[in-house]
Amino acid sequence: MDDHQKPVLIRLDSGIKLSLELIRAVNRTYLLHLLTLDPDKVLPPGKSLIAVITQEKLGQSEDSEKTETTTLRKQVKKVMQKAFWDLVRLSSTK
Repeated sequence: MDDHQKPVLIRLDSGIKLSLELIRAVNRTYLLHLLTLDPDKVLPPGKSLIAVITQEKLGQSEDSEKTETTTLRKQVKKVMQKAFWDLVRLSSTK
């Protein structure tokens, strides 16, 4: 939800004495209620709910892929460096 703020029924700083979990549940329910009755209030112009959800999911998977790629790259670099130095050591002993 790019430039739109997510609508909330209860703000966290409202002073209402409810647990954080309950406030989040109420706000999620309110968001679903708005999506059902008046999606134009929640969705960016020209976007469908499917497009917004897919875009958010892709963003999350890209972040996890970057982390996995970085970790894999480090592991490959370590193995390659070890193999190089093992080869240097073997060739110098001959």
